Amino acid sequence: MAILMLQGIVSKKMHSTVCDPGFLKEWLPQIVTDIGMQSVGKPIVEQYKHWEGSTPSAVQFIEAPHTSIPSHTTGVQILTESSITVHCYPDAFFQILLDSCRPIERWHLVRNKIMASLNMTLDYCYYDDRWGWKGASKC
Repeated sequence: MAILMLQGIVSKKMHSTVCDPGFLKEWLPQIVTDIGMQSVGKPIVEQYKHWEGSTPSAVQFIEAPHTSIPSHTTGVQILTESSITVHCYPDAFFQILLDSCRPIERWHLVRNKIMASLNMTLDYCYYDDRWGWKGASKC
């Protein structure tokens, strides 16, 4: 089993597009095909409001202190290999978690394809090809 996690900032030009549920419903199966994996069914994408009482990001306070807190968008695409999950934050921060029951061949190329398709600047990347329940520690 393997896991690839990417976190970064989507360009301001792309942010409203990337956080749109319609975009993610098209993007998820397309990026899955582009990285050589197979989708199972249609993606599930939900957009929801920032929860009551939570703290908005510092970016929002600086750039738009008197506006309402925008929505978050989360999407998941089931794969024959496992799943890919994405989350778009109101401040252009984007997370991707690709979970695979087999090693992700040339994972650095997969990372680059995903980032390029979103016009994303990488903040954090983690890859582990030993990921899975067999290596998990007990709590």
